[in-house]
Amino acid sequence: MADFTDTKGRTIGIQNDGDSVEATHKGVKVGEIVTTGIRDLGHGQDMPAKITFMNVEANYQHAGIGTEMIRQLVDELGMLLPAHRNIGEEDSGALTDAGMALTKRAQALGYVLRFDEE
Repeated sequence: MADFTDTKGRTIGIQNDGDSVEATHKGVKVGEIVTTGIRDLGHGQDMPAKITFMNVEANYQHAGIGTEMIRQLVDELGMLLPAHRNIGEEDSGALTDAGMALTKRAQALGYVLRFDEE
């Protein structure tokens, strides 16, 4: 586990398990990102890991925690494919507004690939 100081001065523990990462503060989970992991397509070709779930608790958003979790995944897996674009339907597996904002930030930093339609 690595410690990370967020923009609000809190010490956040970041545990990278290869295909997923979890953030904790004072022993309580405050964030998590899960990916598919790198997928072997055969013939020596791989598909980048795709984000399938991400969450940062509301009181911990906009403090750099999500970006740091993504950065650590990129160190392990390379650039990531984004989760499904926000389509305005709950429980669709698509990004929420907060998830979309984090994805756009990570794309600007070169951590997450663009959406297919961009």
